Amino acid sequence: MFAKPLHALIIIAIGIPAGILVAMAVVPGTPNDISVPGLEAPHSFPPLPKDPLPLEDRLNSTPLLLYAPVGGFSGPLYWVGGPDTITYNYTFYSRGFGPGNVTLTVTEVAMPLSTELVSPSPGIGTRINPDHFAINPTDVVTVPFTVSILPEGFRHNTTTRTFRIHAETDFMPNAVADDWIQIRMGDMPVSWVGYQTRPEFDRHDIAIRKGDRWSGNLTLHLGERETGPVRVWFKELDCDTMEMSSLDTPQPRSAGWPGISVSPDQFTGRSYGNYNLTTVIDTDSPRVAPGSYCYGTTIETPNGQTSFSFKVRVTS
Repeated sequence: MFAKPLHALIIIAIGIPAGILVAMAVVPGTPNDISVPGLEAPHSFPPLPKDPLPLEDRLNSTPLLLYAPVGGFSGPLYWVGGPDTITYNYTFYSRGFGPGNVTLTVTEVAMPLSTELVSPSPGIGTRINPDHFAINPTDVVTVPFTVSILPEGFRHNTTTRTFRIHAETDFMPNAVADDWIQIRMGDMPVSWVGYQTRPEFDRHDIAIRKGDRWSGNLTLHLGERETGPVRVWFKELDCDTMEMSSLDTPQPRSAGWPGISVSPDQFTGRSYGNYNLTTVIDTDSPRVAPGSYCYGTTIETPNGQTSFSFKVRVTS
């Protein structure tokens, strides 16, 4: 085998889980999630667009990303050092929709997020099997997507090929289920920073009068192969050292600290999806004293963790 997980060969900022599935699985519910929006009965969904939207709009619609059927890639990213066969996971979540049918097609395109077709690369074959399946509400279907690189398809100079999976459903016009995978090859692996998860916060220095509440957006841009469970939590930091005063896992709020929450804090995420998550900070507890309070925000995705910090100044 020539294909190697990139985390062993180049510098990247996120971790890589080991192992990939190579068989289709139909699983009721979403066993990898603790609490996932989108599994309620359809009548309990928030209003969703009824007319078909362009793919770009769907990738920027938080309600669709949280409640509509979604599908995308997960698993390690490989560097291909010679002729080889590589398999990735594509997973489709029906959520509360169906029954119906899903049809998958594969094309080679110019780059991620593009639908511009390019001539198929000679010596590189792709297969997704099955490419058509029936699905019911709350089903989760995982199918293998295989890329075979023959000797005539391998390039010794650093080269990237991008493939798009198009998902056609007959039961929901705005499923967010198209995705892209990049195949990187060459004699020597190179440093690469591509489409990685990144968060954006309204402000990093927030002033709140004691007794008041602040509300803003945490915008989360999920990267390549990030379809799967996402969890967001806050940890308390020492403002002088910015070191954690709690474990790097969700912890109860310490007495005397402002309350802080994000909604939702757990959901099934989608590769390349852009999520606007409502964040609320309140200082209504009588034990919250004027002063500075610092927080670290951790975003846990299928491929690792991303974090940033911010300060809350409580004024009298």
